[in-house]
Amino acid sequence: MNMHIIPGKKKRLRSGVCAYCDRKVFPAGSPEARANRKCQATRDHIEPQLLGTARDRDENLVIACLECNSIKGHYPLEPFMFFLAAYRGTPKFNMGEFRRFVYDLTLAGFKAARVVALNARPKPPQRRDEFGRFMRRAA
Repeated sequence: MNMHIIPGKKKRLRSGVCAYCDRKVFPAGSPEARANRKCQATRDHIEPQLLGTARDRDENLVIACLECNSIKGHYPLEPFMFFLAAYRGTPKFNMGEFRRFVYDLTLAGFKAARVVALNARPKPPQRRDEFGRFMRRAA
């Protein structure tokens, strides 16, 4: 997959290709964009613009087709690129499946962190009787 996301390049905003899927895009209102709404050019923030944290800097903006921009939404770039590589051109390529994909990723991360935390927790010492033998634990 050819990525057009190159930090510091201003020409990305003028190119007529989606930065994510390499689809040819057309300006909004053009006859080509009206004929195929998925090919309408939109401006997308590489780093999500949540709570005003990402400004409209040139290195943070790319041109994306309407479909990729609407599916990516406010999510970071890395999960979207994994999803794009796996499901592009399949019936599962839609917003609901991407949100489910991200949820599964975060759930897997939480489960892995929980396993690590549980394994790192020290086990209580075993009790010994007056002769130094280990005692059975009470059930």
